[in-house]
Amino acid sequence: MNLTRRLEAGLWVSALVVGLWTAVTWKSRSLLIRQAEGVPVQPLPDFRPADPGALMDLSRSVVDRNPFRLSHLPPEEAPVLYDPGVYTDYSYMEPFRMLPPLRVVGFVGGPPWQALVAGIPGREQGVVARAGDVFDDFLIRRVGPDTVVITGMDTIWHLTLEPAW
Repeated sequence: MNLTRRLEAGLWVSALVVGLWTAVTWKSRSLLIRQAEGVPVQPLPDFRPADPGALMDLSRSVVDRNPFRLSHLPPEEAPVLYDPGVYTDYSYMEPFRMLPPLRVVGFVGGPPWQALVAGIPGREQGVVARAGDVFDDFLIRRVGPDTVVITGMDTIWHLTLEPAW
């Protein structure tokens, strides 16, 4: 066992001992202080569940006051009514484009560095990419010894080599 592991284990043990010591002395001293001051030590009162009728009254008063509206009026009397069916026309929105799962499979020599990039649309196999290459809408900005920077589809990818497993 090397020195750092021994030190770490010793610190954990000392933290545990100090924590236990603190809990025991805190409990015993708080009882001693109460007894010394003449305050009788009483157990906590028994737990009683809340009255369901009182809870219903409280919930009705919260709903009636409607605390999340500025006017604090019930929804029927509010000047602006909530209607979830008003904004259901989403035809003005462009359909969401899925981003391709780009990944770097390997690097080739260097400098100038080249990278084997997989996941480019329209290419079933990985492609060897150099800085400045363009594949469809994807521009290879930079290829370094451990990073590839690709721009396209309003996105910038900073890719590194995947681990083997």
